[in-house]
Amino acid sequence: LVGKDIREFFRGRYQVTQKCLESDDEPIQKTSEEFYQLSCFLSPEVRYIQSGIKEKLSGEIEKTSTALGRNAKWERNVLIDRLPAYVSVQMVRFFYKESSQVNAKILKDVKFPMILDLCDICTPALQERLRPARDAVKVIC
Repeated sequence: LVGKDIREFFRGRYQVTQKCLESDDEPIQKTSEEFYQLSCFLSPEVRYIQSGIKEKLSGEIEKTSTALGRNAKWERNVLIDRLPAYVSVQMVRFFYKESSQVNAKILKDVKFPMILDLCDICTPALQERLRPARDAVKVIC
């Protein structure tokens, strides 16, 4: 622990891939982003913490396309490239109610597993590195 930054235990890395849906001339963009916590967005479909985390890791965004010279729809996919030693999960329980113009709390029950398996939202390279430890845990359980 001496000489190590405490943030290193909580730091993970995403691999972000963005593809323009309106133009094939636009190259696929791949970037890396660091994270210190995962967010579990609660919606009516979310019953388990894994599905809440997965829900916002892929989807459509609007972003400027240089090939088109305007805003366009992009598909954004995020995979975990580096898992931290300790995973912090934020439960996003608030949303803005347009009708009454207030923040409302979502009082939904979300199930937590004894072992949080994030392997299916990791890059294939990381999944391969995690496989021996995952198999060992399956034997114990």
